[in-house]
Amino acid sequence: MAEPKRATEPLEAQKEVTVEIDVDPKTKKITVKPDPFRVSFKAEQQVVWLCRNRSHDKHDSGCFTVEFLESPFAKSQSSKHQGHGALSGRANVPPGEKLYKYSVAVPDVGTLDPEGVVDP
Repeated sequence: MAEPKRATEPLEAQKEVTVEIDVDPKTKKITVKPDPFRVSFKAEQQVVWLCRNRSHDKHDSGCFTVEFLESPFAKSQSSKHQGHGALSGRANVPPGEKLYKYSVAVPDVGTLDPEGVVDP
């Protein structure tokens, strides 16, 4: 019989690492938390990017686009459309301290270039 999940699992036991994308409505400044994100290769974690306070569902291009020049994941681009977060998939590179730079583009706002790391 499977053991029930605990209410609070250690970070390495969680399958998704949430990265929140926020846009200040007054300054139109984009922030991303955490920066850098950290995923565990061994735990097969993946990133889910979510808009915190902004709805762009009226835009054909979605709320945001995440794009890696050199991606630690199988795909290099993810987008949020109509209420769904953007999911990275599992890391497909060896773990290490390399910082993977990526861009977060928000329609009608701009672009931010945060980073991520794949841990063992």
